[in-house]
Amino acid sequence: MTKTWRLWALILLFFLGISALFGSYYLITDPTGESLQMPPGLLISTPFENYLIPGILLLIINGMPALLIAFLTLFKVKYYAYLILIQGIILIIWLTAELIININLFYPLTHITYYLIGSGLIFIGLKLPKSVENSNNI
Repeated sequence: MTKTWRLWALILLFFLGISALFGSYYLITDPTGESLQMPPGLLISTPFENYLIPGILLLIINGMPALLIAFLTLFKVKYYAYLILIQGIILIIWLTAELIININLFYPLTHITYYLIGSGLIFIGLKLPKSVENSNNI
């Protein structure tokens, strides 16, 4: 069963990481948000003038860590289950902070999908063995 949990973790982590890389790429290269059809007016009640800083934060907080954790999970690096759990928590915090800062940024399909991914990562992180001694042969 651990192999199945690891596989699901890998799917979720790679999806999160790759989608965050794409999103951050477009936000960084086009800070107006036009390339993602995100009007600048969405930022009115936020501390940001454009999407550059949110794009950089998306890359640093969700994109790169999710892919790194996916590779660590793939190679069963010690304590990878904790990292999966932490990434799920970070994603939930990210989404919640985003909505607290500006509820107008709520896109139901996107936010619900990523809340489910974050919840899934937390669940899987709790289900997986927490040390390499328990998971070497899995």
